[in-house]
Amino acid sequence: MGHAFGTVRTVHGRSNRLFLGAFLLRPIPTHPLPPFHMTPACDRLSTHRSASLPCPSRAHCPAAAFPRFGPRPRTRLFAFPSLVIQPTAFKTSVNAVLRLVASCGLGLGAASHGLLDQASLSTLSRLIFAFFQPALLFTNVATTLATPSSYGSSLLVLPAFAVLQILFGFLYGKGMAASLRLDPASDAGKELAVCSAFANSGPLPLLFADAFFRLHPTDPTLYPRAVAYISFYLVAWSPLFWTLGSTILGSSTSQPAYAKSPPSPSPSPTLPSRLLHHPLLRKTLSPPTLGCLLGALVGSTPFLRAIFFGPTAPLAALFDALRTMGSAYLPTVLLVLAGSLAQGFKSLNLKDPALLSRTGAICFARFFLMPATAFLLLTLGRAFSLIPSSDPLLAFVLLLQACMPCAQNTVVILQLQQRPAAAASMATLVSLVYLAAVVPMGLLLSFVLQYVGL
Repeated sequence: MGHAFGTVRTVHGRSNRLFLGAFLLRPIPTHPLPPFHMTPACDRLSTHRSASLPCPSRAHCPAAAFPRFGPRPRTRLFAFPSLVIQPTAFKTSVNAVLRLVASCGLGLGAASHGLLDQASLSTLSRLIFAFFQPALLFTNVATTLATPSSYGSSLLVLPAFAVLQILFGFLYGKGMAASLRLDPASDAGKELAVCSAFANSGPLPLLFADAFFRLHPTDPTLYPRAVAYISFYLVAWSPLFWTLGSTILGSSTSQPAYAKSPPSPSPSPTLPSRLLHHPLLRKTLSPPTLGCLLGALVGSTPFLRAIFFGPTAPLAALFDALRTMGSAYLPTVLLVLAGSLAQGFKSLNLKDPALLSRTGAICFARFFLMPATAFLLLTLGRAFSLIPSSDPLLAFVLLLQACMPCAQNTVVILQLQQRPAAAASMATLVSLVYLAAVVPMGLLLSFVLQYVGL
């Protein structure tokens, strides 16, 4: 006779007693049962989920030995930031934006008194393009590469991120132009494309880095590292802006005086001379691009580092002089920005529906699509170990670049091409975008600071 509750015989003729009666007489639960776990050491069934719930046979089968047959916890690929803005982050961001507004206000005051006319703006633009920005890029890139640090792998992420952001911004600009039914070859279509593709990646990020990190109470290395990160972002951004941006806007038949090729010394120039003065090569090897390349060469070559760095370096004084000249880049660019905004405000017409629609499209691309795209790229880069997660400052710089308004130097390109009418139209559009950018920039910077934890 078998057991009172029944016996089950296996193929090998051995019986395993199952307490079927006790199991069937249990009350039916009104909630879903948790997944079952079978102990390898006994024949009893347990319904506990984890070690926090007691096992009925814990004396000889610890819960840690139970294989789990239930659903595994899901790993979240995307961790969205909280939508609640912390007061500290909001206050810091507002102070930084107010600093930008105050700097532009001083420049607007100088422009209203006739100190920043069209001639002075053109001169300052040429100085920025040919001297101040190359000096800044040369010294920062060379110093960063010459200084040993544990963040060397982070530097390669910045140029790649700049290329991706420009690519996505250009595609968004083309999509916005198509949605507004603008001809891509028209001046309005070109303005929309270049303003969506290129953000203000130099002056404003440097200004915000100065406001956030120069007097940081706990980590004094944040500010020089932030400046180095922004400079390496400009390594890819600057050549693309002065080449691709100039190509998008189109060039006029007349060139500025400093860009004109010198007359050929002979009626039949040699092949190296023709290559040297080729328009495409002159656009590619612009002064900012040369500053980046020379800085990378000096910082990565031991022989050149010994010439420029150190107390006994023969060219240390020259390097310090270039660093001083590069420090004039930020105030000079802010003056040109304020002067351009002042000229744009003079011809601003808020009743122009075409101008308002283009401004709204640029703001939507720059303050919604681009931050969302940068957050997605950052999350994917961290998930695939392409972007280090242990460097919050790197994440801050990458997201900061995506929250900036359109590049003011688009006006500089048109001024250098001696196209005053197109420059005035671009200045009006940029002025309206910057006027509308104060509130979204403050909110976005608050989110970025809160998300990265700085």
